[in-house]
Amino acid sequence: MLDDDIIVCRCEEVTAGEVRAAMRAGCRSLAAIRRFTRAGMGLCQGRTCTLLLRQILLDEGEADAEITPPRPRPPVRVLSMENLKPVAPAFSPVAERQQER
Repeated sequence: MLDDDIIVCRCEEVTAGEVRAAMRAGCRSLAAIRRFTRAGMGLCQGRTCTLLLRQILLDEGEADAEITPPRPRPPVRVLSMENLKPVAPAFSPVAERQQER
């Protein structure tokens, strides 16, 4: 069994104790633990911590057959409209052809 101060998810700096606290709060699946603690939602998307999270669930009495892997999701960042505007005029083959006529 992992000590409570061991970091399970390096990307989001989630400890084993925080995962156990989430389980005491009612989280009984990998997906619920991810939503509650953000473990597995960092840059690696759970590639390094999913096995540790699964082991904690097993150590705390969850059945192995009931632990389903979470769906991977790409990280999302908020963008301002300023970031979406083009830096230079966009090239358009249609506009080029119309200017040539």
